[in-house]
Amino acid sequence: MSYSKPKPLSECKTIVDFAYRERYVFLTECEAFFLHFRVPLKKFWLGNIMGFDILAFDKWLECGERSCSEVVLEKYGQDAVNCVKRIIHMNEGD
Repeated sequence: MSYSKPKPLSECKTIVDFAYRERYVFLTECEAFFLHFRVPLKKFWLGNIMGFDILAFDKWLECGERSCSEVVLEKYGQDAVNCVKRIIHMNEGD
């Protein structure tokens, strides 16, 4: 299924824009997330307003004092790190 790409974060002016953006991320990344982590993305999804619960994910990974990125890279590889970055919008220019 194809989804129209949402506005960049810097152009999201309404809650509807932001909610669509988060829903788009969920729908386009849920399969990749499951393939990397063998757990559904919805386990860490707070809804289309709040999006990804990075704190719950960090706890699930059992990061302790290490960074989430460091643990994901070590256990699951660079592609998994890139997947999480797409989910939390880290690789965007805005």
